[in-house]
Amino acid sequence: MENNSYISVIITAYNRKEFLLDAFNSALNQTLDRNKYEIIVTKNFTDDKSDNYIKKNGGKLVFFKRGSIGEQIADALKYAKGEVICFLEDDDLFDKEKLYYIYNIFLKNVNFGYMHNSKYFINENRKKVNTKINRYEKNKSLVLMNKDKKILKFIKVEQDYNIFNMSSMAIRKDLLMNHLKYLKNLKASPDAFMYFVALNSDFDLYFTSRKLTYYRLHNSTSINFDSYKNFKETLIQQFEYTRNSLEPLLNAFVKKSIVLYLIYWLREREIFYYFHKGNFRIKVFIDLIKNSPYMILAIPKRFLMRCFQVTFYIIWPNKFRNFDFNYSKKNLKEE
Repeated sequence: MENNSYISVIITAYNRKEFLLDAFNSALNQTLDRNKYEIIVTKNFTDDKSDNYIKKNGGKLVFFKRGSIGEQIADALKYAKGEVICFLEDDDLFDKEKLYYIYNIFLKNVNFGYMHNSKYFINENRKKVNTKINRYEKNKSLVLMNKDKKILKFIKVEQDYNIFNMSSMAIRKDLLMNHLKYLKNLKASPDAFMYFVALNSDFDLYFTSRKLTYYRLHNSTSINFDSYKNFKETLIQQFEYTRNSLEPLLNAFVKKSIVLYLIYWLREREIFYYFHKGNFRIKVFIDLIKNSPYMILAIPKRFLMRCFQVTFYIIWPNKFRNFDFNYSKKNLKEE
């Protein structure tokens, strides 16, 4: 491996080993020249089979014993030599053309600071599945230019391009290093953190409809869908972590539009937090009222749906939560 790699791929793993080599091989077997990128694997466990394979094939191993997801990423960045950082979660996969695509996009567009690509959804056996999640992704690409960074634009982009999943993101390393102290305190939603940091920069953001990531749906994903009780507990904890992790960014951001959008974004998630936490009718209603001017202008159809949800919750909060949440990955049909 040469030391002038342009891209650093950081694969994150925590207490899960069954998909790791699958993820590593997807990053290894790329059409981009191997000397143009490096692969860093950060994990909190040792495993002779995977460790030997990763080292044999030129990967860097970084062991991180304890700490939050933000601390783990920040620690891995110390070993990254690339100008552009690509993340790959241990249960996801890269399309073989992904790094070649990213390399050319960032090299030819020096004003790009962030890229988000569309994704396929697969099951544990790597078979593509149909899911309602991908219906939110637009079939056209978009460049969000720095001069167009307005809160209404942000809301539309979030609605149209389904901004989540670290494995679908690439970001310039300098943007992360400039927010390192906030990254180290991150306990949840690293994908949202990357997105907000990029929005706050003077760089443009690029969203491509090209499907370059395979997002795996399985029983050990971060949100447990096996029962409503488990789903509720996970959702509540995740939001509390997210709020505590992202609210400090309000002190770091200087652009008013970014500050307003982050407040709006947290309120939107707070509504669902209150839905499942208990009877918080007044707080839910206040959050809706505060966000309504932006939603009416940016996404009126979604605003009407949100009004319906909040009304139903205010009238029957217990019934709203006691629905049959018998979600099963087996119901997903393979393509």
